Amino acid sequence: MRNLTRYLILLGISVFFCSCKIRIRDDERSVTFSIPGLVGAECSKSVLQVLNQHNGILNAMPDLTNRTIRVEFNSRTTAIKNIEHAIAGAGFDVDDTQGNAEAKSKLPPDCR
Repeated sequence: MRNLTRYLILLGISVFFCSCKIRIRDDERSVTFSIPGLVGAECSKSVLQVLNQHNGILNAMPDLTNRTIRVEFNSRTTAIKNIEHAIAGAGFDVDDTQGNAEAKSKLPPDCR
């Protein structure tokens, strides 16, 4: 009985430490950005091209109906503000950040 108790305690401790390791290494995050200029396929393509060039982006899913984009990223490689600035650098207004004026002038008219 005593050995069984020790075994269960050790098993519980092992499970606890294994789950902690998994959580520490869990560096995938997601964020949804509001992009008012995300109104069509051309706009979506432009944003996706920028995000595909950005290091740390795992996936991006535009929602044209709500004019948002959900971005999954590696938080050890990039940060939310970096992603936001990359989108704004392409000319798109994103959340509270204004798009780069020069880049915005080069976007298709619907995306401005």
